[in-house]
Amino acid sequence: MPTDKALVSVYVPKDIKEKLEVWATEEDRSVSYIVGRLIIETIEVRESKKNIPHDSKDKGDKQDA
Repeated sequence: MPTDKALVSVYVPKDIKEKLEVWATEEDRSVSYIVGRLIIETIEVRESKKNIPHDSKDKGDKQDA
């Protein structure tokens, strides 16, 4: 089945893999799907934090360029 998605391989501790397998089974999904969603959601959170204006007092009067 063709896909436009890129392949990413990752090593995790065995206990984490087992937890991912349980989670995937509970949601009737693949481990790959669960991990992919975690990555996407984490990147979205990170990017949304980058777009939040910071009070200049928090950064020692340092202004964004």
